[in-house]
Amino acid sequence: MKKIYSVSHKGFMLLPAKADHNYRGVDRNPFLPKLSEPLATRLTPGKPGIWTFIPLGWRQDAYRLFEEHSTRSDGDDLELLSDYEIAVTIQEMIAPHVGWHDIVVCQIWPLEATSQLEAERPTLGYDLAYPGGDFYSAVWNGLLCEHAHPNLVKEFGARLNQFGLFTDTRLIPDYVHRYQEMVHSEANATFCIYRLDDISSE
Repeated sequence: MKKIYSVSHKGFMLLPAKADHNYRGVDRNPFLPKLSEPLATRLTPGKPGIWTFIPLGWRQDAYRLFEEHSTRSDGDDLELLSDYEIAVTIQEMIAPHVGWHDIVVCQIWPLEATSQLEAERPTLGYDLAYPGGDFYSAVWNGLLCEHAHPNLVKEFGARLNQFGLFTDTRLIPDYVHRYQEMVHSEANATFCIYRLDDISSE
């Protein structure tokens, strides 16, 4: 079960740079240390990290660096980088193997915290996604992907900015309610608010 967050969570994400769509949200397979399912069952909180299960090479080096500078704590599904310089190092390390990744400043809030969000608009926008895991986005899947819901697109599509994200936080509660009402498989899902900024804005 995903942990439900009551406070904000801030750090850096490495997201694949895609030229085939304007969407700049988190549902883009971010670079994270991960294992195949059989190996994942062998992980124990407080024990050596994922990188110890990876063969010697660039991936092990990148995973180790990530885990040593992660904001993650025991029982926490969210994994962000705490240090920008480390994010740059990993970005350059992985580029020849898995392609270029954007570094995005990410602040994550529980869905109930819309009134606490900063008045200043983010440079990219707000996404609504799972707190970790595969970062499934209600924005991408409801409004932008090939199987976007036509009724949601009609109601909210025009409210997205050029990056395929919301900028008006007042729309967030209503959108999530409508999304979960129309997409039955997500009726009980936990979504968080992701405030996303270009690194140049920091």
